[in-house]
Order: sequence, then structure tokens, then C-alpha cells
Amino acid sequence: MSPSAAPSPGDHRTPLATPARPGPDCAGSPVRVCVGEPSAATGLRGLGIDLTHKGKGTYRLRGRPAVRLLDENRAPIPVKVVAGTEKPVRTITLAPGESASAVLIWRNTVEAVDRPAVRAPYLEVTPAPGETPVVVRPPGGVDIGTTGRVTINPWAAS
Repeated sequence: MSPSAAPSPGDHRTPLATPARPGPDCAGSPVRVCVGEPSAATGLRGLGIDLTHKGKGTYRLRGRPAVRLLDENRAPIPVKVVAGTEKPVRTITLAPGESASAVLIWRNTVEAVDRPAVRAPYLEVTPAPGETPVVVRPPGGVDIGTTGRVTINPWAAS
């Protein structure tokens, strides 16, 4: 499905967000999830995941977003998702217009020459249990090499 195509009947995938101008890729309602450019230093990569409450009333988050790497057909790529411990888990209550952020961390390392390196062009983010997942396209994708793992840190107020 192209970013501008409407889903066909029976297609339960979230349509891709199409930014009006270059910048972060965003999707979702009543909360908006955005990803920016991955940052890389010495092979360690970090991708900020920002959530802005666009609805009414309050919106509560606790813990980490659920994330899945998706291939070019938006099928899940099997990887281990590790809970990051750099920040404490807190309950965050957002008023309309307020934001929270989490960070996806990985290393682009080739540890096994007998399997291909992984580059996921899409990322599925579920902000909280029971919420609808959204699909975003990080610039350059998520390139985990052959490590087979990513780390997700907990939500923090922005």
C-alpha cells in the first residue's frame, strides 16, 4: 500500500503518514506519534519517538511503547525487544497538546556472516496496551545489522 492509498476492505494495517514537508514522520489520532532522524555515534543508534496528545481530556502513559520492526511489505521482522533501564518507569498524564518521548536504541553491528543484515524501513509503535498501533517510516530505516535486537526506553514527559 502506498502512503497515499486508502486501505482495501479487510486491510487492517495503519495507513502511512505523509508529511506535508520534510521533517519528522508522524501518524495517529487522537495521539500523534512522530519519529525524527536517527542519531548515530560509534555504531550506537538512537531514534526519538515523540507522542503528542491531540485529543480531549487527559491521556495516561506508563512504561514503554511496544515496537515492531516492519519490512518493505510492512510484515513484522523477528527481533528481540529489550526493555531499557536508563530511565525509571513513571506514569505520565498528558493534557491536550502535551508530549512524551521514548528512545529506540540499537547497534548496527554484523555479528553473524551467515545471515543478512536487517534494515527495517517501517516501525510500528503502540503507545500503550490496548491502543491502536501506528506505523511510521524513520529516515534511513532501522538498521540493526545481524544483532537481532533493539532496546526501548520508557516514556518520559517532554
